[in-house]
Amino acid sequence: MLALLLPYVGDHLKKSVDRLTVDDLSADLVRQFLADLEAQRHCIAATRNQRLGGLHALARYIGQNSPEHIEWCAQIRLIPFKKTAHPDITYLDKPEMDALLASPDRRTAQGRRDYGLLLFLYNSGGSRE
Repeated sequence: MLALLLPYVGDHLKKSVDRLTVDDLSADLVRQFLADLEAQRHCIAATRNQRLGGLHALARYIGQNSPEHIEWCAQIRLIPFKKTAHPDITYLDKPEMDALLASPDRRTAQGRRDYGLLLFLYNSGGSRE
């Protein structure tokens, strides 16, 4: 995340990366960076949110260790995550699970291990009902 963010900020402020300060990283510039991720790098909202989560963590760390940057920390942490669709959790039907359990070669040690792991996962997965 910082490998992309710092050059972006440096380019926009016409500063070298080693001359940037915490205060150079404004909330507006972070919003622009996140929009650029989606527009130029074609990142989906979930990827954008992961990068923003990293920035929130960095802001929290700086706020805890540098009291003079508490206002900056609050501004960064107020940048909201985008809403994303959560994929539905799907389950295997009985014939699909039977086919999966039949796939390991139980004549070999690795096959018995794989079968045991699959059976354990199946039995510990709970019921859909």
